[in-house]
Amino acid sequence: MTGAWEWSGPLPPLAVLVLSALFGALIVLVVLWIALPFAVFGVKRVLREIRDAQAETNRELAEIRRSLERIARGAPGREDSPRPGGPPGVVRPPGHDPGA
Repeated sequence: MTGAWEWSGPLPPLAVLVLSALFGALIVLVVLWIALPFAVFGVKRVLREIRDAQAETNRELAEIRRSLERIARGAPGREDSPRPGGPPGVVRPPGHDPGA
């Protein structure tokens, strides 16, 4: 009597499916393990570039802060020249006499 659930091969179909899945996962892991060093060194290079760009941005922000502090104190900066109207970008009301 042969029913729908009888099987006569060397391995049951579920075992073949499980072994095939494990073998496929092993192949994927081997490929990823081989690619891992290239990914790590690539990410390190990109992170180094980001760090350098952030350091440059921090230097520029510090210079802007120093310039704003000089302007707030009324002292001319490197690129500012002492003008009777005050620091650049300052709008004076009409009739204001900066020399008084």
